[in-house]
Amino acid sequence: MNKEYFEKIKEKLLEKEIDAIFIAPSEDLKLLLGYSPLAISRFQGLVIKSNGEIFYICNLLNVDEMREKISEEIIIYSWNDGEDYSFAAKKIFEENGFLGKKVLVNSTTLAKHVIEISEKMNIKFVSEEKFLNDIRIIKTEEELEKLKISSQITDESFEEILKYIKPGLTELAVKNKLKEIITEKGGISRNPLVCFGKNTAFPHYSETNGILQTKDIILMDFGCIYKGYHSDMTRTIFIGGITEEEKEIYEIVLEANLKGIEKAKENTEIKEIDNCSREYISSKGYGKYFTTRLGHGLGLSVHEEPEISSKNNRKIEKGMVFTIEPGIYVKDKFGIRIEDAVAITEKGTEILNNSIKNIIIL
Repeated sequence: MNKEYFEKIKEKLLEKEIDAIFIAPSEDLKLLLGYSPLAISRFQGLVIKSNGEIFYICNLLNVDEMREKISEEIIIYSWNDGEDYSFAAKKIFEENGFLGKKVLVNSTTLAKHVIEISEKMNIKFVSEEKFLNDIRIIKTEEELEKLKISSQITDESFEEILKYIKPGLTELAVKNKLKEIITEKGGISRNPLVCFGKNTAFPHYSETNGILQTKDIILMDFGCIYKGYHSDMTRTIFIGGITEEEKEIYEIVLEANLKGIEKAKENTEIKEIDNCSREYISSKGYGKYFTTRLGHGLGLSVHEEPEISSKNNRKIEKGMVFTIEPGIYVKDKFGIRIEDAVAITEKGTEILNNSIKNIIIL
């Protein structure tokens, strides 16, 4: 059991006047127990009461697995597939004094479970998306070290993929090669975004059929997982040359990236970081083409708190880790994004990935 994380959850439950929290299989559960089972459709998860009492609920098929992973002091309640889980859950919750109580559920808890149990008993399930994310928002030194190694693997993989890229390759081929390189370097690859030409104008492009031309542009948004912690980086490169328009927009995006990083200091309001980069892009006449937030938190999830956007009034604190990724996306032409992850530490603002950001032409 991660005692520090457990105590923070208990304190926050008391602060929010919530009676308990139900944590389904997730990154949150893994951080707490050091393990999270495969997420399946059967109801299961850890319950933490505001008074510190803990128990686990799962189907009989998961009992042996979970007993190996959690303390003998934690009661595991179960039922089999011949029973209605919602009646079993009702009995468990009633035995533990949950009638009329407020129970927070984490983001991976299935809605049907919440609805079906609520129909059987007087219990109020509530969802507060940022409850656990707010606890995870400040990284420890150990977490930061894992994030740095994850980013280092990403840097090294970028250097390697540049040697592989050549006209005639498909987006899928480059994507698969990138995953292979990341794995060879000790990371767990996520699902890289690789797009060519006009496809780069889609910020969240998901196809893989583009073919690299002798004169082209490539956008790669990728990262890896190292011991549970994510890296995230985007680089845009050019094949066979660069046009004046591409060069102009690239330099604007790069400057917006650098200005955002410079603005990212302790006690600065988060919205000011977004505003800084956004205002610069707007001053150059491309404001309407910057259609996304500036960035997002990074940790056990690739997208978590803090959200780096113009609506976030929270101030930057030591221990926060997040991305800065301005972009300009011109429909039917091309898009350019440059993304770095930064950490706010005792030393100031540290850039976690250090891949070259000067214009690259292959």
